[in-house]
Amino acid sequence: MNSYEEKINQLMRKYYAAVGFQKKKIFKEVYLILHENTPVSRKIKRIINRYINTYDPLLEVEDVLHECIMEFLSQYVPKDSDAPEDQFLPWFLNCVNNWCKDKIYKKNIRIVTHQDGSHEKIRRFTSLDQMNQYEDGEEERTPDTAPDPATLTEEKLAAEGRLANMISTIISFMEHYGGKKNNLIRLLYFKCFATESILNICKDKLYQDFSINEQEAFKAINQNFLDFLMTAECRTFQEIDITALKTYIELNISDKNTQIKRPLEAKVYQKYLPAVLGNSVSPAAISQQKKHFYEQLGIDTDKGTWAEE
Repeated sequence: MNSYEEKINQLMRKYYAAVGFQKKKIFKEVYLILHENTPVSRKIKRIINRYINTYDPLLEVEDVLHECIMEFLSQYVPKDSDAPEDQFLPWFLNCVNNWCKDKIYKKNIRIVTHQDGSHEKIRRFTSLDQMNQYEDGEEERTPDTAPDPATLTEEKLAAEGRLANMISTIISFMEHYGGKKNNLIRLLYFKCFATESILNICKDKLYQDFSINEQEAFKAINQNFLDFLMTAECRTFQEIDITALKTYIELNISDKNTQIKRPLEAKVYQKYLPAVLGNSVSPAAISQQKKHFYEQLGIDTDKGTWAEE
């Protein structure tokens, strides 16, 4: 057992018995060990990544980990025995695995029953599948058990229609929310999330198929944030569509000379927001603000093609 595992076992025993401020303090310590680049967090993230990479590449590992920490940490009850099976990490790994099965695997797999009574699993098509390519540009292999093309077309059109409605909702909401005396920090977050939404609409070329008011859309977004993301100034949907996103190197996030991924990772927001807010932000704070943004819109993100929550 490494030092991090020993430390987190000790902390979780204290967390179980603590109250008030002390409990919050211990929670913060545990959260950092589980989230930061430690041997413990790497074990957990390997499980999450396996599910995400296979079944839902639109999800972010940091968001899934945050959800699991918030859901399961308070449920842990330490045992008197010091046997390995009684330690916190194996218990938490099992919780994460079960969460991924329920929230990722089961939502992205449908079971087809044949006339002979046998079952066959078919992966649900995500928005990346609908575009028929992965984020790195590699053409996707069509599964042997692909859904009927006519059905897929209907599903794709329905999903795109919902997406267009989402954007209209975002534009209306931002116009209303921005005109009121609201929390300026929350407004900043919301305008950044609206910017990402418009960016995805343009990059997926859905603006060509649906009537979306371009002028109103640009009023709803944070143009400074858009400029931060793009390699050139963009003031039309088409300009966003044809202009490359900056690379990780250009944003000084990492040494990867590839364009930043969509949906935007928390680390992209973490690079932009501190300069505006004057303080650092955590992936958890970004995730919470994004969740609140979608809740305010009344959007069921499970039914969108670009939504992450």
